[in-house]
This record gives sequence, structure tokens and C-alpha cells, in this order.
Amino acid sequence: MMRRLTTLALIASALGLSGCTNIWREHYRPIGVVEALPESDAIELREVPWERMERAIVAAQDRAAASDVHPSEWDEPTKLEARGELLRNLQVQADAADVRVVGVSSFRTTDIVRPWDGGLADFAHDIGADLVVWSDRYMGKADAIVDRTVYVDSIGSGRNRDGDDRTRFRTETYTVPVVVSKDERGYTAFFLRVEN
Repeated sequence: MMRRLTTLALIASALGLSGCTNIWREHYRPIGVVEALPESDAIELREVPWERMERAIVAAQDRAAASDVHPSEWDEPTKLEARGELLRNLQVQADAADVRVVGVSSFRTTDIVRPWDGGLADFAHDIGADLVVWSDRYMGKADAIVDRTVYVDSIGSGRNRDGDDRTRFRTETYTVPVVVSKDERGYTAFFLRVEN
């Protein structure tokens, strides 16, 4: 499924359908709903090693798989314990009772992603998160579609105004999509709201 989504994204990119989008928003899954932050509130972006992020994801999945009750129906002590484990794995020192998990975004891309360029913080602000813990890892090579300029020379003949036969040279320029192999990275970010 991830391969299909990546292929569709590549096709959309090649056709110019991507527009100005925020990749964090495109792959966002809400977990809780909170109000947007006031304009003046700062957003903290915190990078953790991928091993920590992976540990947080695996622990959360294992806890959910071991439970006979869906996580959305856990009682408050169980939710608090699960949130505390998540925060420890993400190296967040806040009390689990003071933190709300707003959502998570996870994706793979061959594009260059710069979490500090403002897009991640702007999106976090929009969804009401004031702390974003993110990580990335190298996934290997993947096919990507890029535009390449191709020049096509042609030769023709024709008569000039004087009636003489002349050979004419013409170069035409085309842009064509080409499949290339590029480095692919995976990104995951947890969006948190810390209540003080």
C-alpha cells in the first residue's frame, strides 16, 4: 500500500498536481482534538534518534495488540500508563497527566524534507500542538520521477526568398518525465500538547 501511495505521489508530482502542500499534513493521523494555539505561542521541534522513535512505535503497537480492549476504550489509568511509556521513549520529561497526544505523521519520500523550514511548526500550530518530536531514517533506494530537458535537432530543406534551396536546422526543446533511483528517507513525528 505504501508503494502505491508513493507511486501516486510521484505521478501527481510529475504532472504538476502537487501544488503547495505540507507533507506533514498530508500524512497526518489525529489522535486527539485540541484547539489551535494562539498566534504568539512558540512551537518546540525536537529531534530524537530513530532507535528511540522506533522503540516508541513498537511499544505502543505491542501494548495495543496485547489488550483485549481497543485503545480508544482504555480506562484513564491504562491510557496514562501508555502515554507515560510513549513520553519516556520519546525523551519527553513532562508528566504524562499534563500531556495530550494530538496526532502522528509518518511518511517516506525521496524529496528533501527540512523539518526546521517552518512547515512542520506551522502545521503543529494549526492543530494545537506545542511540542513536536520527530525522527527520520534512511530507507534505501526508490524510484522517483524527475523532469529532464531533451533537445531534438531536425534538418529540413526549403526555399528562401530568392528561390534557392536551403538546408534548415532546427532545435526543439521538450521536458519529459524520467524514472531515476534516489535515496528515500522515512519520517515520523508525534504532535503533543503540554499543559502547564
